Amino acid sequence: MADTITIPKPFDPHVHGRDGAILRTVGPMTARQCWGAIFEPNLVPPITSVDQARAYRERIYFACGGEGSFEPLVLAYLTDDLDPRELARGLAEGVFIGAKFYPRGATTNSDSGIVDVTRLWKKGSRQFDLIRALTDHRRVCQLHCELNHTLDGEELDPYDKEAYFFQEVMPRLMEAHPDARFSCEHLTSKEGAEFLFEHGSWNLGCSITPHHLLFDRRDMFRGGLCPHFFCLPVIKRTEHGEALLKLIAYGRPFVYAGTDSAPHDRRKKESDCCSGGMFSAHAAVELYAQVFEGIGLLEGRHFPEFLSINGPKFYDLFPSEETVTLVREPWTVDSMIQYSENPEDVIVPIGYHPDPEKRLVLNWKLRTA
Repeated sequence: MADTITIPKPFDPHVHGRDGAILRTVGPMTARQCWGAIFEPNLVPPITSVDQARAYRERIYFACGGEGSFEPLVLAYLTDDLDPRELARGLAEGVFIGAKFYPRGATTNSDSGIVDVTRLWKKGSRQFDLIRALTDHRRVCQLHCELNHTLDGEELDPYDKEAYFFQEVMPRLMEAHPDARFSCEHLTSKEGAEFLFEHGSWNLGCSITPHHLLFDRRDMFRGGLCPHFFCLPVIKRTEHGEALLKLIAYGRPFVYAGTDSAPHDRRKKESDCCSGGMFSAHAAVELYAQVFEGIGLLEGRHFPEFLSINGPKFYDLFPSEETVTLVREPWTVDSMIQYSENPEDVIVPIGYHPDPEKRLVLNWKLRTA
């Protein structure tokens, strides 16, 4: 195998930049590796208006250097109160690249999410009209593909939430909105992979994170409960990761990278109510390279298509003509990420461990100018 790999500059269609000091710290990490990214709208308060979206894009732009070499894109947060006309205006003006569906209470800052998922396929409802607005403008609705309860109100096991979504929700959504464009975000399950393999198209795609490919649920419990491996959707058994790798290996154009990089203050992870999410923006390209090397697909078309081509095309964007180069150079993440002058304000990135012997060894390093 060659000692360098050069690919088109990647695009990240799913990243959490947060806001304020955290955004100013983590935003440049994504901008260093990617020509553009879609920043999730689950702020507090959520991004539900054109004015909010414009202001957030501007904050991201300046946090990432403000030099025009990085393009931040934002989504509207679908809520029960969002006016379909406001969504349509933002889509028409190019302020929203699409919108995001969160089931209420399913993940970080999802308290404003849709309460009753069935209203998404009930004609005449506001929620139905939100999907119609996206369809009319040929824009993508990102889906957090989980429910906390069945359609009959029974609480779901956390390891079954995604499987249930693909069994009961996706078929109804696709039947009610046959021309809509959906992206199933951070796919984690065998059931989801099988659904995408059978039904995936230019109207139905999926993003896959590096952490759901590199780890399985044993990692969260090895040596005691490890809160920094807790994310939503939860990491599952090895068989589910293998199904995701198999889906990637088929090389379908509707399967693409999406880090779901989710920074949380260490204290929120190591607390009595652990926040869900894993931070990967510090080494996103290197983490994906680790995955592809492990399945023998780092050289050839699969890696650049997954990381740099398929995602932009699904969102009707042009892949970058710039390139990035990876060099074979083993390294480890040797420190946490401090995001303010307070030494206690830190984020624990994927790969870091206070014991140097337990740190993840990454085989490739991104070469930067």
